[in-house]
Amino acid sequence: MQKTHYLKELQLAKSCSLGSRGPDVKRIQEWLNLWAYKLPTLLRIKIDGDFGPATAAAVIAFKKTLGISPEKLTSQVNADVFAELTKPIKQAFTFKPQGLAVRKSLLLCAEQHLQQNAREIGFNEGPWVRSYMNGQEGKSWPWCMGFVQTVFDQALSFSDKKYTDFMPATFSCDVLGQHALKQKNLLRNKDLKRNSALVKPGDLFLVSNTSLDWTHTGIIEKVEGNIFYTLEGNTNLAGSREGVAVMRRLRNFHTNPLDVIRFPELG
Repeated sequence: MQKTHYLKELQLAKSCSLGSRGPDVKRIQEWLNLWAYKLPTLLRIKIDGDFGPATAAAVIAFKKTLGISPEKLTSQVNADVFAELTKPIKQAFTFKPQGLAVRKSLLLCAEQHLQQNAREIGFNEGPWVRSYMNGQEGKSWPWCMGFVQTVFDQALSFSDKKYTDFMPATFSCDVLGQHALKQKNLLRNKDLKRNSALVKPGDLFLVSNTSLDWTHTGIIEKVEGNIFYTLEGNTNLAGSREGVAVMRRLRNFHTNPLDVIRFPELG
């Protein structure tokens, strides 16, 4: 894979416990909060890099979910505990769909990120966002394109091709759309309505604002009637372009301005 920032998210420089401070503590707090989204019995805490009583309590509560015996329930987070905290991102990024057609591999890789509850913390922040965005995060880094790139990179890493053979290394939907125009792989909405049979699983949708302005993208899982079943990042239940997580969505291309990037080279 070319996108390997996730490896940095698996590393803990040193063990941390009550009284510790610094970036390692902040990363521990991020993961404790990510687990709290998944397990309602866990409480979310303030992410401030200060390992205080609330963080200690959250660590102990997380360790209980691992079945650690009561006499070993301390607030210390060592490499082994951090590996348990970060297991979801490792499982998502190291999934290996070998021996399958590329389109099938794309969908299975995207599904892995969905199953591991990939999501942001705050506004486009957190370990998942940094991994999709090559270490970048924050308000100015919407990550839908980073998610798409990651899935293509992951699925193609078991072939003789790279994701950059199919798309530019960009986080911009506009650059992606303009590249598809030049390659004559962009299916406009009006043409899509006439012949949706041209769309295949693994192609990308683009939410169109104008003919040269696109605001969101994701992977098409299947087409049924007027509906795209999609797997996409940085969205929510309303289908926003500034959402919170990797989600499966339904998008009607007859009532919404959607274009499609086709990849005939994928078969």
